[in-house]
Amino acid sequence: FSDNLPNTYPRVFLIGPRGAGKSATVNTIIGKNVAKSTNALRRESTTKEFQSYLVENRNWVLIDTPALSGSVLKELKRRFAQNDVIAFVIAAQRLQKEEVSCIEMFLKDMKTFHLRTFIVLTRGNNLKSISNIFIPENSLELYNLYEAVGKKWVVFENRNQTSHENARCIENFWSVSHEVGSVKINLSEETKLHSSGIVTVSVPYFSKCVFLAYF
Repeated sequence: FSDNLPNTYPRVFLIGPRGAGKSATVNTIIGKNVAKSTNALRRESTTKEFQSYLVENRNWVLIDTPALSGSVLKELKRRFAQNDVIAFVIAAQRLQKEEVSCIEMFLKDMKTFHLRTFIVLTRGNNLKSISNIFIPENSLELYNLYEAVGKKWVVFENRNQTSHENARCIENFWSVSHEVGSVKINLSEETKLHSSGIVTVSVPYFSKCVFLAYF
């Protein structure tokens, strides 16, 4: 990152535990493997720093981040600006100790930012939706996160999807990003953006189709 560039576009910070699917989500949205942070042996993120990608046709920036930790949250607070959004990416199939720890850390340390956050669920086989109601069967922590962020969530599968299904996921992601981005919060001066370098990419524009779950 370079901290000398102006803050031109709103940004989505993708945060979450190791292996949640942050980089895969970036790559799915962009349509190519630009976020190359996967360990070939363990097939999970080894990103060591914040990495940004300008989605040119959307005029938004996606920011891939390392596995969630105290230092990542501290850096996120430093970089976060008034028009930014946080996407908490979680592989919700079965929450392990690390996933639970990350949720609890975020809920405790990032209270100011909760309403500028939405959940991105990957591998959400333990969830059900009835009339778009979020019902995690085995995770109180995930439900607490859902409540804290104002019940904003999307299902985003990165595997074995058709192009039409990918398009629907992407449109839903952007729809909720705009919705969350409209929420106003008060930020202290130290959390104002120190702008950063970006990689410009183009993605096709899909017609709008909003959905919340398709289990």
